[in-house]
Amino acid sequence: DKKERLKVNKMFQNPLRVLIIEDSQVDQTMLSAMIAESSDGLSFVQIADTLQTAITLLKSYEFDVIILDLNLPDSHGENTILEINNHAPKIAIVVNTGAYEDALGVKTLSIGAQDFLVKGKYNGYTLNKTLYYAVERKRLEQELFALCEQIKDTQDQLVQTEKMKTVGTLASGVAHEVRNPLATILYGVTYLQDHIKSKDKNILHVFENIKEAAEKANNIIADLLDFSHINQLN
Repeated sequence: DKKERLKVNKMFQNPLRVLIIEDSQVDQTMLSAMIAESSDGLSFVQIADTLQTAITLLKSYEFDVIILDLNLPDSHGENTILEINNHAPKIAIVVNTGAYEDALGVKTLSIGAQDFLVKGKYNGYTLNKTLYYAVERKRLEQELFALCEQIKDTQDQLVQTEKMKTVGTLASGVAHEVRNPLATILYGVTYLQDHIKSKDKNILHVFENIKEAAEKANNIIADLLDFSHINQLN
């Protein structure tokens, strides 16, 4: 489709940083040539023929996309993509499978790949379109993940707020229930102090202790009411 080609060609104007992980020299050469011929800009391409070499390159350079052969001298099958995804979780991965391995290619989409190609069944244009689409898909995946994390944090905050409101309501209820009998105690102690004229220091000390304890409890009740008021406003 001509419109589709024009759209993709505009994407090709931005060169990609590509890591080719492939142990076949023939495939290495072919992939490099296809990337060069179908990209308007000069893409940055590095090649690794083993998993360990790829990991070293990932530590040394920044890449947009990885073209990955699953079967390497030091790694095979699903383990290869899992290892690469572990070392480069933010980089798009396009699996380059062997002929008749379409089922395996589809499976890689569920374990970290953004797309897959079957060797011998694509040209330069198809390769580059797949690479650019994989990069865009990875970007959208990361945005979606970040959004999900933000929603989760917001939900946690809302749950915490509701918990605090519940605690505030409970504190308010308890404070009001306790305050009335506490006021009676304070009034009673004050009345007794005023009307019992005793010279017994022990009796006077007991009155003071009761009054101090009641006033302390009253201050705690006041703090509880302030706490409940703040949480009910939030």
